[in-house]
Amino acid sequence: MRELNPKQRYYTDVEVAEYINQSVKTIRKWRRCGYGPAFHKFGRSVRYSYADIKIFEQQNRHINTSSNADVSRRACAVDPRAGAEPIQFASVSDAARRDK
Repeated sequence: MRELNPKQRYYTDVEVAEYINQSVKTIRKWRRCGYGPAFHKFGRSVRYSYADIKIFEQQNRHINTSSNADVSRRACAVDPRAGAEPIQFASVSDAARRDK
């Protein structure tokens, strides 16, 4: 595992992924879903501060496996479009009943 240098001010998603032993794809997915460490945007660049990475690390410290799972993470894992209205499919019989 890579160690973070507190003197280095910002880290890329690649460096964060290496530090917390997750894929870069997972880090980016977390960011889109509102999970993971807080981040900063400088133009189009995304960077993570040392303090935010450490806060995320402490927030995800658990004493046992029976503690409640994080709701935002579960919602993110289900569908990135969560919150969108579900698509309603009408069957042929539904359409026939409406026409009567």
